[in-house]
Amino acid sequence: MFAKTKGENVDTERYLIGAIGGPNFGDEAILKIWTLYYRTQFEGRLICDGFRNPCLTFDLGSDVQSAPLHLSIWQALTDLKTIYSNKGSITFEDIDLVLKPFEETNIESIHFVGGGYINALWPINYALLGLARFAGWKLKVPVIATGQGLLPALQTEHNELRTLFGSLEKIDTREPYSEEVSGSPTCTGDDAILYFAGDESVYSFHYSQPFIGLSLQNHLFSGLSVIGGFFTDEALTAMKKAGFGKILIFEAAPEDIHQLDRSFLEKSYRYGIYVEFVSTFSMLEKGLPYHPDSFVFTSRYHVHFFYAMMGIGGVALYENDYYKIKHAGITAMGSLWPVMKADDLNIPQAIKEISKGSIAVIPEKKSAFIERKKGLCTNMENIRAKPPENQETILKIMNYVLGL
Repeated sequence: MFAKTKGENVDTERYLIGAIGGPNFGDEAILKIWTLYYRTQFEGRLICDGFRNPCLTFDLGSDVQSAPLHLSIWQALTDLKTIYSNKGSITFEDIDLVLKPFEETNIESIHFVGGGYINALWPINYALLGLARFAGWKLKVPVIATGQGLLPALQTEHNELRTLFGSLEKIDTREPYSEEVSGSPTCTGDDAILYFAGDESVYSFHYSQPFIGLSLQNHLFSGLSVIGGFFTDEALTAMKKAGFGKILIFEAAPEDIHQLDRSFLEKSYRYGIYVEFVSTFSMLEKGLPYHPDSFVFTSRYHVHFFYAMMGIGGVALYENDYYKIKHAGITAMGSLWPVMKADDLNIPQAIKEISKGSIAVIPEKKSAFIERKKGLCTNMENIRAKPPENQETILKIMNYVLGL
């Protein structure tokens, strides 16, 4: 998938940090593609850090390890929270204390892998980024962040978030709208676009028949109130007439619908339509089921992303601006899926209007983002650590979000 340019130093470590450990299909898929990339670049170990410890929910190989608790930046943040609750603030000395175990490592870079976890929905993660920034200065190694979705942004004085993001050796965003927050001129799209630079067998497998795919979440979206609409007589009749004999229900994260009321299963069976559940682990280990005549309805960002990039038609649903912006970012990468509020979806009509073989992605846009991301990978290997700057401002931001 990637050109091999391994060096000779087997003792070095690359530190990958993200919203991993859920497991959430998108976050884990991004981690997986970066481990595949880094294996071609150097002989050392990959240390992965997530909000759960251990954070690895599936096997990525013996050279990929969960960060031990004493070398977890997520855990160090938890320690800082305790200090803040006891003292009412944190100091540079407190940061130095929680990062002291890192002095005995051979880490040569800290990489925040892509995702939408550093924003106002989870403001404490600004402190996570700040803590990693101080760790990079302590170790004299670069801190980079790629494919970041930074909206909605926390409101701070004097554009202080730009100071935080600007302190990194590299900040890259996944959608153009996030550039305004970061001040970064670099937008290479979602990190998972790297999958499409190589062999499709890494992320998909051929499924035997066309299917209707459903991926509806119960976090920041009311999936339970939507899914029943796909099991009405009118909807099932439309599916049958359109030639669909399977409904695949994807569990992209623990909050997603992963089981159905028995009456739904019995009703679809009477129409000759069978329901199959696809777990997060299956999606990560086997890949996503693919048949060119399938169609997908999803509220999940990465289900939209992967199926659109594979050329499968679908509809992306949202109930808040956070997901509206996320799905619009995939449109910017070439997806031709309609993005609509869940309340505006007429399910039977949408099924009747499915046009098999229609174009789901603009190839030129998709290719352009693949090349951007590959260029980012090339440039990353030449990034060097820069001296500390604006430390007081970053400490101020960390204290602010710890107090929220």
